[in-house]
Amino acid sequence: TTAVDFAREITDAIKTQATEDLRQKHRQAHFVVFEDIGQLDVRRPQELAAQQELIYTLNALIARRRPVVLTASATPARLPGMTRTLQSRLVAGLTVPLVPPACEARLAILEELARLRDLELSQPVAQILAEGLSTTVPGLLGTLVQLEMSSNLDGGAIDADAARCYLVRRGGSPQPSLRDIAMPTARYFCLKLGRLRSPSRQRAIVTARSVAMYLARLLTQRSLKQIGRYFGGRDHTTVMHACRKIEKLLSTDPVVRQAVEYLQQKW
Repeated sequence: TTAVDFAREITDAIKTQATEDLRQKHRQAHFVVFEDIGQLDVRRPQELAAQQELIYTLNALIARRRPVVLTASATPARLPGMTRTLQSRLVAGLTVPLVPPACEARLAILEELARLRDLELSQPVAQILAEGLSTTVPGLLGTLVQLEMSSNLDGGAIDADAARCYLVRRGGSPQPSLRDIAMPTARYFCLKLGRLRSPSRQRAIVTARSVAMYLARLLTQRSLKQIGRYFGGRDHTTVMHACRKIEKLLSTDPVVRQAVEYLQQKW
């Protein structure tokens, strides 16, 4: 679970008097991952409560000798908005830097992502991509999505030639900026850039904004937090939900699929 989702669960559980059920859910698990705990800031009351609950949860899991993994953008001592008690609890664990996966790991990840997407990807093609790419897991997923879309448009398979052509195109074109993505998306949906980045919840604007955030996640190495900040100061969970929504709509909504395919060809 992400730290933000954990905080929301705590808030909802307190309102509905269901805290015991929530505690059982986390404390009885065999393995727990809390992602991006730096998002918990004691300056926000609901997240102070989440930090306190996280401490109790960690204590319960460790007492049961259950493994717990927490991710963050910095070491525990350097996370702003973290209580000293939680910092102290975290530094007692093993701190390991996260780096982009090496070639062998990229190969395994590509094969697993292809399996999850029911995408036919031969071992030689996966090997070409693994050797030619040096990126994170979202970047590898973006590669498969782009190759899948190209194969659907062209009616061809994802073969060695398609993989090599993709790598040549990727190496020859600079990464677009968020504005480079937002401007043509706004034009496509007949919106001004300011409307696309506004807090508006009108359905048409939400769809256009979600497409832009999905493309930003797909075509750049910007974090969810950076993308959310550009598109109206939204948090990373909102961006994540938008990307997942567009991912689902690509297979069910021809309007969204056409928009993504058209805009993606611009880079």
